[in-house]
Amino acid sequence: VRTHLARIIGSDPDEIALTSGATQGIGIVAEGLQLKPGDEVIVASSNFPSNLFTWLHMRRHGVRVQILRNDTGPVHVDDVARAFTANTKLLALDWVDYSTGRRIDLAALGELAHQRGALFVVDGTQGVGALELNAHALPVDVLAVAAYKWLLGPYGTGFVYVREELLNRLDLK
Repeated sequence: VRTHLARIIGSDPDEIALTSGATQGIGIVAEGLQLKPGDEVIVASSNFPSNLFTWLHMRRHGVRVQILRNDTGPVHVDDVARAFTANTKLLALDWVDYSTGRRIDLAALGELAHQRGALFVVDGTQGVGALELNAHALPVDVLAVAAYKWLLGPYGTGFVYVREELLNRLDLK
């Protein structure tokens, strides 16, 4: 299964973990990164709850969560760039908006995050299986997917892709 999923998203099987859905995949990363008080995460107001509430929950560790208001349009690179601070450690966005179908520019936003020293975490549930993706060709560090959408899997199935270079940074107790 991991080999098949890796082919679909353009990664290696060793970078894939099977999960119960996108929420678990994002949660593994959120907890595994060991973010510290004062670290910041940028999210969009239109993110699916699994990619919004998971990060909001990190506030209990003193992590600051900055929410970009994008209720009337897609997330723009310029808006994200203005939101970054010296403490921003992570940008977490949905590839395809679950209610409008709007897509973000994974290459531009991931490159911005990396230029600023931040990780790029993407909920790919609404796109993987319907749209082409090559994770190794994009600056995406984490891609969490619930399989019940375009992969046509049952509820309670999914996976998370974690770029190989990031695997050793995760503390998975």
